[in-house]
Amino acid sequence: MVFLGLWHPYKELCQIIYQKSIRFLFGPLLGQFSDTTILYKPKLGILETYFTWFMIAYHYEKEYILEAIKKTNGRKKKILKNILFIFTSAIPFVCK
Repeated sequence: MVFLGLWHPYKELCQIIYQKSIRFLFGPLLGQFSDTTILYKPKLGILETYFTWFMIAYHYEKEYILEAIKKTNGRKKKILKNILFIFTSAIPFVCK
């Protein structure tokens, strides 16, 4: 019988959040600051670092994102709402 560590569900949740939002959040942001390729399955320590950086940035950019959601429509509004969900629900769910 195989037993997984208690950290395994945490790791899997972090990777799912990252993989589902790589196209509209992590890819564009991390691609701007690095000439390297973006990893599809980074290690847990790297994901925790990304989540921490993004949550710190979100604290300062929250009003900007909310204002942008009000001003835009269509596909951009959907992407901004997805980003807001990632910052307000998904990342805090696994990090707290």
